[in-house]
Amino acid sequence: MSSGESRTLVELCGVAKTYGTARVLQDVNLTVEDGEFLVILGPSGSGKTTILRLIGGFIPATAGQIRLDGAVINDLPINRRPFNTVFQDYALFPHMTVQANVAYGLSVRHLPKPEIASRTARVLDLVSLAEFADRYPAQLSGGQRQRVALARAIVCQPRLVLLDEPLAALDVDLRHQMQVFLKEIQRRIKTTFLFITHDQEEAITLADRICVMDHGRIMQVGAPRDLYDRPGNAHVARFFGENNLIAGHVTGVSGSIATVETPLGALAGHCDPAQGLADGDKVLLTIRPEKIRLLPAGAPSPALETTIPGQIARSGFAGPLTQLHLCPDAAPDLMISVKRLSDASAAASAAQVSARASWSTADTWVVRA
Repeated sequence: MSSGESRTLVELCGVAKTYGTARVLQDVNLTVEDGEFLVILGPSGSGKTTILRLIGGFIPATAGQIRLDGAVINDLPINRRPFNTVFQDYALFPHMTVQANVAYGLSVRHLPKPEIASRTARVLDLVSLAEFADRYPAQLSGGQRQRVALARAIVCQPRLVLLDEPLAALDVDLRHQMQVFLKEIQRRIKTTFLFITHDQEEAITLADRICVMDHGRIMQVGAPRDLYDRPGNAHVARFFGENNLIAGHVTGVSGSIATVETPLGALAGHCDPAQGLADGDKVLLTIRPEKIRLLPAGAPSPALETTIPGQIARSGFAGPLTQLHLCPDAAPDLMISVKRLSDASAAASAAQVSARASWSTADTWVVRA
């Protein structure tokens, strides 16, 4: 979806949800753009599925407005909302064939039989299930059942497809295949998808934008690369991908560069001026493990880079990547994680006792602690 074509389809304005005294959503403001693949990411209990259920009309909001094309739909019944849902458990009719399951939504709308047959056949072909049209759900694999559920959701041409952790029950390889499949289908049919997950890698793979949630609040919304490289707060820095977090306090700010006093000495990093950081503020410097280089102890220091001497405490082979951990001489209790390709040089570094971690200020981001 290009930004030039962006148009708000669904909007949540100050939405809250409570169950008795328990507040599961608090003052949520979120837009779903027409044609985008939006992923809501968060741990269990963060409120992500509650948002899906509110938009779908399965539960009422306690406060705030839900809008479709600018019109409030809080009281609009489920069957009048142009949305369809794909559930984690598929919710297929076991006594119906694949074709009948997919055609069900069209049948209850009393469309002409030739149109039902034509649209069902097109969608089954789209999800590569045409040859399984006469089978029953019990005769299908997990991935095939998931594709049937998706076909049933899109055959009625909804404005928005809601997907509630639909891949959670699949094994790792099949999940990866289905992620690619879902993204390709969404691009081809140009329908808005809102996808719920707790899996960070899945969110990065699928999303045009990611909404990170925690304890019923939105922590940050943005493109995957923006959230990964420029987390908006300490929670996103900790939760969204692996990060090295170095605590300290601000000693100076010049434009978008903050100088921070840390256990490793004075370090510099980029920051968002909108944070309004000032001297004395407690902050975290964040550096992704893959942005750090390990140098031999006697190698010259690269210009314009931070270089920290230390001892390699351990290394772990993880297939294509090797992860190493360096204990800085200045702060042995502070472990620096480094990821690099699993090649001969990585193995050689792992065998060395002394080394230096080196990274650029451009790869360092500063957020409030």
